[in-house]
Amino acid sequence: MIPAADIRFEEAGADPTRWHAALRAVAGLFGGLACGVRVERPDGTVSQIWHGLPDDLERDYLAHYHALDPWMPTARALPVGRCVPSQALVPDQVLDASEFFQDFLRPRGLRELVGGIVERSPDHGITTFAVMRADGERAFGGPEATQLESFLPRIGQALWIDRQLSALESPGSDVRVATFVLDARGVIRSQSAAAAALLADGGALVAPGGRLQAICPLSDASLSAQVRGAIAGASTSACCPRYVAVRRTKGPALLATVSGLGEQVSTLRVAGPRPGVLVVVHDPLQPVDLGLVESKLCQLYGLTPAEARVGALVGSGHSPNAAAARLGITPGTARYQLKQAYSRAGLSGQRELVRLVSMLSQI
Repeated sequence: MIPAADIRFEEAGADPTRWHAALRAVAGLFGGLACGVRVERPDGTVSQIWHGLPDDLERDYLAHYHALDPWMPTARALPVGRCVPSQALVPDQVLDASEFFQDFLRPRGLRELVGGIVERSPDHGITTFAVMRADGERAFGGPEATQLESFLPRIGQALWIDRQLSALESPGSDVRVATFVLDARGVIRSQSAAAAALLADGGALVAPGGRLQAICPLSDASLSAQVRGAIAGASTSACCPRYVAVRRTKGPALLATVSGLGEQVSTLRVAGPRPGVLVVVHDPLQPVDLGLVESKLCQLYGLTPAEARVGALVGSGHSPNAAAARLGITPGTARYQLKQAYSRAGLSGQRELVRLVSMLSQI
């Protein structure tokens, strides 16, 4: 059996293929048949990662039975970091009489559960973690619930790492941002294509001996300080991003975001010593991806596709007349659609639209 200290959830956060290995190890540690993470988003949709559940059970749960789960009403009220046995969530007689048990768990030989709350937030909803045993096996007790609680902060950190890296690995992200993953010494362990191009240019960042440095001495001192602070913060789970303006030899400064990744991140994703810091560099000279901006204007602010096309062009520096000519519409139509875009996005004019488009092109 794998010792609890050797179960590496942090690696699962950096390499999603490792989730099942970590969950399998926890299930074995507790003598369970299954172990998993469940996410209930603010809009009520549910997703999960489980080891040990048949595929048809997972499909049935997500399609129907998650709404009948008798454990969740009480579980939602638990404080973050707390784990309890299933009997503390629902009395045995109530569970036994439920459709959830009779039609869903019992035919598959499952019953006993211990679990708790990993995180609760307005953005990500409620994340729970649980282990299940077979029907007829010994019920989980208080000591096992306490032992499982020790995993919750590590799972929360793994989910944070997963979200950070997933956001940066969306289609086309390498075009918009440069990303570096550094180890605890500040040495680059992994970098995106845009990051390699930035180093090759040599006008702002360099990497002598593999160590990320800024050309400007003041920027380099600030970058080094923030990297050290991020490493120290990661060891205390204070994973707040830090910001650095990186001056270049010509042109506007770059904006670097420095975030701690934690002490143990995947050696599969990043070869060599375990990385400790994620550095994301935004370049204001990077061309605006108009398709991306249009998509985000529609998604975030409810603009129509026509309004988003005009808004993206005007926000990226075109005049309303030039935008109209490029889109093959009349100037009056362009101005009307632009007025609608301002209203939907809560903007007072073109200056605020330019700021918004600049921001959306960088995320």
